[in-house]
Amino acid sequence: MSRWPPEPVEVEVIIPVFNDPERLNLCLSDLAQQSVPADRFAVTVVDNGSDQLPQLPPLPYAVRLLQCLQPGSYAARNTAIAASSTPLLAFTDADCRPAPTWIETGLAQAESSHLLAGAIRMRPRSAVTPSAADRYELLFGMQQQHYVRSGGFGITANLWVPRALVDQIGPFNALLKSGGDREFCQRARGHGWGLIYADNCCVEHPARTREELRRKARRLLGGRLDRAGSAPLGRWLALALHLKPMLRELWIVLIGVWPWHCKRTLLALVIELRLEALREWRQLVAVQGETCR
Repeated sequence: MSRWPPEPVEVEVIIPVFNDPERLNLCLSDLAQQSVPADRFAVTVVDNGSDQLPQLPPLPYAVRLLQCLQPGSYAARNTAIAASSTPLLAFTDADCRPAPTWIETGLAQAESSHLLAGAIRMRPRSAVTPSAADRYELLFGMQQQHYVRSGGFGITANLWVPRALVDQIGPFNALLKSGGDREFCQRARGHGWGLIYADNCCVEHPARTREELRRKARRLLGGRLDRAGSAPLGRWLALALHLKPMLRELWIVLIGVWPWHCKRTLLALVIELRLEALREWRQLVAVQGETCR
């Protein structure tokens, strides 16, 4: 097996992908435009069972393609982790657009004693006539600073991790549907690792459609139930914790500066997404109950 990367680098960027070759190529193109020399970083793309393997274009930096057939982005990231010995790992997603200074600012602020969570800016599908989903994402999508300050974790759309940390606590929990980044960061903090937020270490993420937000609501609730286990109290607590932010979201919408018709559609979407999660909770709890019989 040939050496990876071919020459020593300071950071390895890890990108899982599933059936998204167009946006992956945009992400890889952005990495080719970084403000640091291409020999300071390498990139590992992990295909997570796409219908067709992505074809990587010629690029000025070292890049490789791995495969992970176990479903789930956390399993894909773990595949890259297991195949890497680079001292610093930077995680992002195939649909993210790293800023030209992303690697420069990340390297400047990353340290051997902590995780680094960078900013994630949401990009609306239409800046002229944003939909309710666009507005929702601009308000509540991937609030990295809020996650770091209030939840003690950063999400893997923009998360920098020292290799020594992974060697100590292990990789992501690949069995979780969602919330694996939260579990990983909180596990790290339990072992004494710090976590900082860097607003100038930035990637962009496209705003999701209404249907994508509905799928996310179901996935997040499923992840909470996975972590809660089969205890009845844990199931109810998972639901309560998932519904709790709705009050904050409704209040933020109500005090916003948009016209009332925009507020009305946005309020309806906030409620719709929580009801979607409630329906998912009922279905999953019913399945768990049948399994335990």
